[in-house]
Amino acid sequence: MLLRKFRIPASNSLTSWRGKPQVFHYQLSCEMYIPENVKPKGIIIVSHGYSATMESTFRYVNPLIKTGYAICLFDFGGYGSSRSRDFDELDASVLTEKVDLITVIKDMEKNFHPKRLILMGCSQGGLVSALVANDYPKLIDKMILFYPGFSIPDNMKSGHPILSYDGARIGARYVVDGQKLDPWKQIKNYHGPVLICHGTADYLVNFKYSQTAAKVYSNAKLVPIPHGDHCFYKHGFRQAMHEVDTFLK
Repeated sequence: MLLRKFRIPASNSLTSWRGKPQVFHYQLSCEMYIPENVKPKGIIIVSHGYSATMESTFRYVNPLIKTGYAICLFDFGGYGSSRSRDFDELDASVLTEKVDLITVIKDMEKNFHPKRLILMGCSQGGLVSALVANDYPKLIDKMILFYPGFSIPDNMKSGHPILSYDGARIGARYVVDGQKLDPWKQIKNYHGPVLICHGTADYLVNFKYSQTAAKVYSNAKLVPIPHGDHCFYKHGFRQAMHEVDTFLK
């Protein structure tokens, strides 16, 4: 496969958690993996989870490339090589990441003109992908959600939100933006095919959230991964990728 690395100019002008206007300008670091000797069927944009980077999603590239699609990995603003002096993890939230994913989609449309555009989101990246698909349903051919973070709004509203995870810091903006979300109302407008793979032993995002999502969507398949953990590090990777292979045919 061929590898192309590039950066996409991005900006974020959402109101800060203090209610004051803020404008950030930064670069989103991207990697595009392209099948050799064959015209790609389309592009799969893979969104990583909270506190992670595109390195955490690289393990999906080899199985996905065999389906005939080009694969786009990227770092959300504030993380990995998309971190900058002007924008770091304390400025980031689910809503800033929503803006970032829309920016990547627009770049794919402008520069690559894909026949099909598929969103694949992992954990928080799954929630972000679902929110974007809801707003741009005609652009998204299919969606793949791995252990999607639909629990985040409830966690932020719980009165005891998680304020750090895996060494990363959560800022006030993350909490406030998370409290604004009502995912079941903000994902239901997407009626394309959705594949949800979620481990029944997920310690971070309870499986029940994916059960609810599967009921909200009009065209969803929920695949329970027996004993599957969050991220499928111990159980579930092969089963999940087999389901993806079937879903993309």
